[in-house]
Amino acid sequence: MRRESLPDFAVDADIARAWTLPSALYTDAAVYEAERERMFARTWQLAGRHEQAAKPGDYFTTEIAGEPLLICRDGEDKLRAFYNVCRHRAGPPAEGCGSRKVFRCAYHGWTYGLDGRLLNAPECEGVENFSFADFGLAAGRVRPRRAAGVAGRVGAADGAFWSGEDAIL
Repeated sequence: MRRESLPDFAVDADIARAWTLPSALYTDAAVYEAERERMFARTWQLAGRHEQAAKPGDYFTTEIAGEPLLICRDGEDKLRAFYNVCRHRAGPPAEGCGSRKVFRCAYHGWTYGLDGRLLNAPECEGVENFSFADFGLAAGRVRPRRAAGVAGRVGAADGAFWSGEDAIL
C-alpha cells in the first residue's frame, strides 16, 4: 500500500478543535491493510495471558495481524511461539487451547514436538532428500512480558512478515 493512497489528517493537540475520523476509515479495506502492515505487524500486540501457557505442554492459539499463531510452553518450561501452520499442507497443528505432549496436523498426521521440531511425517521415511530437520514449525523469538499478558509480534523491523527469529512474545 502506497502512503499517498491514504488520506492525510492533521491532529491538533487543542481539545477544543477535536474531531472524529470519517466513518469510512473504519470499514475501508485499504485502510485496514495499511494498519495491518504498518502497525499491527510491526509492533507488539497482546496475544494472551501467561496462565494460558503456565505449565509444560500448555498451549493456546491466536491470530495477530492475520497470522495464525500457536503459543506453548515446552518440556523445559520455555515459552515458545510458532506459526500455527503445518509445513506439509498448511493445516493447523493445534486448535483452541489446552495441554498436549505433541501437536498433530489432522490433514496428514504430521506431528511436531513442543519445541516445534517435526517428529513424524507419515510415508516420508526413506524419501530421498527429505529431512525432518527442514520441516519444523516456523518459530519466533520468545520472551515473557512483565505484566500478566503475553505479547506477540509477527513482523520484522523492516516490515517483512515473520523473518525467522524476529517474531513473538
